[in-house]
Amino acid sequence: MLLDDDDDELDAKGPGTSGLKKKSSWMEKRKRGVASGSVGKALFRKFMDKETKLLLRTLLLIVEKDKGKKDAKAVKKAIFKLTVKTLVLYNDKKIQAKEFSDLGGLFRRICSATRNGYRTGSIDKPTAERIAGMAQSFFNSVMTVLRPWLSKKTMDLAQYLLSYLGTAEFLVRASKMKEFEEIARVLASYLMD
Repeated sequence: MLLDDDDDELDAKGPGTSGLKKKSSWMEKRKRGVASGSVGKALFRKFMDKETKLLLRTLLLIVEKDKGKKDAKAVKKAIFKLTVKTLVLYNDKKIQAKEFSDLGGLFRRICSATRNGYRTGSIDKPTAERIAGMAQSFFNSVMTVLRPWLSKKTMDLAQYLLSYLGTAEFLVRASKMKEFEEIARVLASYLMD
């Protein structure tokens, strides 16, 4: 979706304007259908590398084991929706890569702490709490960039993902599953880039 399908109005000039609104045109409403359709899937495939797709598949397997198929499907839908929205905003040049440049170091610390914590076979609670704190900081920084373009409903969706996937409790449980080895491997591969 270009913007949220639950909004009928768009900012006239984008974020930081006087708040003037205009009704969505037919084309804008059509573009908002991108995330759920084949165009959104094509955009997702275009921008996601093989390792990231593997990471997402593995994460969804872990969620399914942890909470069941229904929750795994809901998490998949939420991740896909947020990812495609971000990609569309980037593709439409509403957000720039440089807005995320400060997050590289924090992302590397999350990857490194996860990899190092998992070397023992699972992640202990203090390490999981440290990683969860870094994930919260990362999330806050990303949402600061995206907030002007997302509805409250979408922000709540992102918060839901963080409140489940970004907790120390989930990380400890997940790290005890054999599939987590793949997550640790992919995160370690990100450190080599």
